[in-house]
Amino acid sequence: MSSSSLPLRAGILLLLGAALIALPLSFRKTSAPPPAPRVFSRSVGPADAPIQIVEYSNFACPSCRHAQPMVKALLRKYEGRVLYTFQHFPWVNDSKSIHAHAAAQCAAAQGKFWPMHDWLFESQGVWRSPMRQGNEVFLEEAAALGLDPAAFGTCMEATETFQQIQNEWLQGQALGVVHTPTLFIQDRMFVGPEQLEAGAELWIEELLKKGK
Repeated sequence: MSSSSLPLRAGILLLLGAALIALPLSFRKTSAPPPAPRVFSRSVGPADAPIQIVEYSNFACPSCRHAQPMVKALLRKYEGRVLYTFQHFPWVNDSKSIHAHAAAQCAAAQGKFWPMHDWLFESQGVWRSPMRQGNEVFLEEAAALGLDPAAFGTCMEATETFQQIQNEWLQGQALGVVHTPTLFIQDRMFVGPEQLEAGAELWIEELLKKGK
């Protein structure tokens, strides 16, 4: 970890922590739909899909890991009709959480976001272990995925990487995201695996029937 990156990371933690506000879990609908995500390396589906799903998620969150099979099942069932985008929403007081998102962002820069995404969720117990300090565990996985190690390491220290994570966190907070996973399916918010399992498919079917 370079000394020049320390003030930035400390600043991110302070800013995100200060911005965090408590909103009721019953908050179900935004005053306006989330902004349309860019189609980039963290999106799946056609740009002109009739339905957009935006997930604010945290690689360190057990509930987010639990929700992954449900999300993937929805994407399989509605393939071609849904555009899904993953957005960063780490725990702001957990440096490992933030650095896991940095690892995913840096893997995305080399076209390997989804393999890193899956590994981070599947291996929470590995990279979150107190026995694994610093970025070594992420560098090891980057090498296993065939990423350029020098470029990945530079990216893990770059101001732009953490700024992107911060920007997405603040965007999520402005939309009412407090807990992860939070998914927006068009203008409706689903918080946690339970809400996702209970209502996401029904809502998508309703939207498709309305032709939205």
